[in-house]
Amino acid sequence: MRGDAEHLITIAKRGLADGGNNVHAHRLAAKVITDPTVTAQLFNEIAPRFAERQGGYTRMVKIGPRFGDGAEMVVLELVERGDQGGDKKETGKAGARQSIGSRMRQATNRVRRDRAAE
Repeated sequence: MRGDAEHLITIAKRGLADGGNNVHAHRLAAKVITDPTVTAQLFNEIAPRFAERQGGYTRMVKIGPRFGDGAEMVVLELVERGDQGGDKKETGKAGARQSIGSRMRQATNRVRRDRAAE
């Protein structure tokens, strides 16, 4: 899934590099993304955010197994524009990294907030 998402962002970036009116890039993206509003969001919002970035547009955060069948679950999120340091996040302590459990709880809470907002 991560590879597909990053490939779509790269296609959208190429479409923007050609003046933003590349029909071929739009058609390639529309083969995978069937909702025209999501395709427009990819070209109008997401691709310009990563115009200067060469790759690594997404981050996968493990959130543990699913309750029903125990399948391993992850949250796939876009890396922010200024975040060039990877997964190293600063905490309240000077230079300390967050534990994996802490990141999993944050990702789980973020997913729950997003689902509740829908």
